[in-house]
Amino acid sequence: MGFSVKLAPGVRVRASSRGVRTSLGPRVARVHVGAGRTGFSTGVGPVGFYTSAGRGRSRSASTAAANRQLVAAVRQQVVADKAAEAKALADALVAITEIHRAEFPPAARPIAPEAPRVDTAEIIRRHRKSAKQATSLFARRSRKSALTQSAVDAQEEMAAGEARAICGGRLGPLLYQSVRCVELAVVQAVVGPMRG
Repeated sequence: MGFSVKLAPGVRVRASSRGVRTSLGPRVARVHVGAGRTGFSTGVGPVGFYTSAGRGRSRSASTAAANRQLVAAVRQQVVADKAAEAKALADALVAITEIHRAEFPPAARPIAPEAPRVDTAEIIRRHRKSAKQATSLFARRSRKSALTQSAVDAQEEMAAGEARAICGGRLGPLLYQSVRCVELAVVQAVVGPMRG
């Protein structure tokens, strides 16, 4: 089953299940090329003659050999791919079975960062200076009372500063900080009423 198309005078293309062939030249001397062997034909009226060029058997033999080589190459590639895949699976299995033997760094106890220091000397000096400036040098009783109150205020400010540094910082909810916060809260509860 096929069909032919005349493209130009002396040029005809035929398509069939065997392939596409092209005929060139007039009928008396026509060349056939394309699928199959190249051939020559001639004819006048109802009489025609056709012959093929070359040896079809040798071409068929060479084609079969090429096909066998191609099949062998594809088969070798498939075998190589399967071997590579098997090796990858074996390596993955070994890695899974050996994962419990991997060495990890020893665990270390976490160390909380040190809380920022409260400058106690500066706080005491500032409160004493403020108390002296607020009282007269000759009012000894008032000055003594002011200095005592300044010590109480300094202690309260230091306790509040340390509480803010430990409890209000970003040090994390560690146990020792919680205990220290409770201690500072007790100090503030005791020192607070003394200020009044």
